[in-house]
Amino acid sequence: MDSIRDISGIEIKEYDVCESITTKEVMIVVKDRNENLIVRNNIIGLSDFLDVYPDGELRILGNASISS
Repeated sequence: MDSIRDISGIEIKEYDVCESITTKEVMIVVKDRNENLIVRNNIIGLSDFLDVYPDGELRILGNASISS
């Protein structure tokens, strides 16, 4: 899968927390069993492959990974 970039041109990666520019929905990027990047928001029932969003549709708000 090709990388998807946010509104600033930054590559979206696992555990990035993103906001849709169009709908203002907030989502987290995670990997599924096959290592595909998907976006999730369990509160609103959102679950899509990241690649359904075109470059520039999402804005990275931060990253939820925990570093050691």
